[in-house]
Amino acid sequence: MKKQYFIIFLFFCATKAICQDLLPPLEHFSSKKQAYLIKKDSTRIDFFLTDLDRKKGLIVNVEGKTTEGKKFEIKADQILTLAVPPSDLSKFIGISESTRSVAKLGRTNTNKLNRDLVYFFQEYAEDRKVTALLQLLNPDFSDKIAIYHDPWATETMGFGVAGIPITGGIDKSYYLKVNGKTKRYFKKDYDDEFEKLFKSCPELLKKYKNFAWRDLPRHVYFFDTECE
Repeated sequence: MKKQYFIIFLFFCATKAICQDLLPPLEHFSSKKQAYLIKKDSTRIDFFLTDLDRKKGLIVNVEGKTTEGKKFEIKADQILTLAVPPSDLSKFIGISESTRSVAKLGRTNTNKLNRDLVYFFQEYAEDRKVTALLQLLNPDFSDKIAIYHDPWATETMGFGVAGIPITGGIDKSYYLKVNGKTKRYFKKDYDDEFEKLFKSCPELLKKYKNFAWRDLPRHVYFFDTECE
């Protein structure tokens, strides 16, 4: 019976993976695989994660042990880049989702970032007047527009079976980094923001005359790979 439930669970995960285009926000990370961080002074620390403290959804403190075995603790506001390996379960339902969906879009570029790691970058959330480590959700096509998880976002309603989400659950807002500035974009405003975001690419505006918030990853992917 347990085996049957596990197979059903894997089927639901696979179904969910086909529907997703962005790496989902992850919370659980491995302490057995190597991570790294880059401080504001450009110092790089390769380490194994001990603890990741959060407050109201934001990373506030990182504890770990360097590859030389030295324990350390560092505040999040001192970190420019944090790259951590997901736990095995998170990796299955997370990294696999992103890899399959990006491949489905037509092209992958896995040379820039290590696909075994989840990346957080220090960004200034202007609307909140705070600096925070935000998770990058489109690591394979983020050259022109980076899509970050909004830790304050609400989600659209989804459908699930036995507590496992199958459809829906799309965040109603993301932080997008465009031309060096990070701004919060909302589902309700996308009709007005779409043309402003992609006005430099007539091919995209022509291709996506009927656009929707749920297709934001495809719009960003096209913009990243097809537009000059």
